[in-house]
Amino acid sequence: MIEDDGDITRGIGLVTIYSAYLEGRIDDLLYQLSELEEYIEDERKWPISRKIKKAQNILKGVKHEVADELSIILTQCKDHFEWRNELVHGRIYSPEYHQENLKSGRPNVPDRKADSAEIYILVNNLDVLNTNIYRPQIFAVSRMLSEINGKNE
Repeated sequence: MIEDDGDITRGIGLVTIYSAYLEGRIDDLLYQLSELEEYIEDERKWPISRKIKKAQNILKGVKHEVADELSIILTQCKDHFEWRNELVHGRIYSPEYHQENLKSGRPNVPDRKADSAEIYILVNNLDVLNTNIYRPQIFAVSRMLSEINGKNE
């Protein structure tokens, strides 16, 4: 667990790094699932939300507890990437001078307070999601694919 040291700038950097790690795990999952649906080079350039949607669409067609578990985790990942986008693409001003210090670049999104505590919660959640999406990839996804391929023969 990464402790909140009160440094918003460091926290945003960690959010960026940990998001990249999680995105890499989702790419790895799509490579594994390419047995069911090809994961082509152009798709690797897609935004993470689109990659998650592709993975979930593949898993929708699979009747297996591993597919169900991964779909739930992917939904959590999607939510956390949206949270990441709000913080990373917003403008965070010093909370010492601005009560509502997060200014969104999106229209009709009200300003709100953002502090280091929130940012470090996100960092730690991203780390947990990274583990949760990776763990089934070690054995469970391969076993699931083998069972599916065995049923199709």
